[in-house]
Amino acid sequence: MLNQLACTRLQLGDVADALELFKLNVEPYPVSANAEDIPADGYPACGETDVALAADQKYPDLLRGDKINDQLKSCPRRNAEQKLAKPRAK
Repeated sequence: MLNQLACTRLQLGDVADALELFKLNVEPYPVSANAEDIPADGYPACGETDVALAADQKYPDLLRGDKINDQLKSCPRRNAEQKLAKPRAK
């Protein structure tokens, strides 16, 4: 729910609220791949490229430990690898 609300706030242009909601969602779920993935997409829009890169780098390890089956992991894993392969603007 927090990820969805954060994305909505970001789409509405409320960057400060979106950033706080992204952070709030990760705190209680520090080993959740999903909790890291969505902020990794949202942080660059908030000007937090270093935080986004750290989340992108942590995501593959979190995904390995996620309890979803391997077939469901393939698409998010591929997306994470593609994001990490692209240089980020600072």
